Amino acid sequence: MKFLSLLMFMDLDEWFANPMAVVGVVLAAVGLAMALIARRVTVAVRGTRDIKNDDKVFLSIKVFGLVVILVGLILVALASRI
Repeated sequence: MKFLSLLMFMDLDEWFANPMAVVGVVLAAVGLAMALIARRVTVAVRGTRDIKNDDKVFLSIKVFGLVVILVGLILVALASRI
């Protein structure tokens, strides 16, 4: 626990009290979920079970999920410095 407080410059309860940290964790979780279920969403949208890896809907959902993860991690990094 002391290692985490040295790493984040604050205690864990102070860190979770920061709204920016909580929003960052939630965004990262939502982005991870989007990236993981992108193929299932594409199957539902296209109506076919044969989805190729270069499908535009699949790639756009996957990239959007990864961008949401990146934004969440940036917010978490900024929240640990404030």
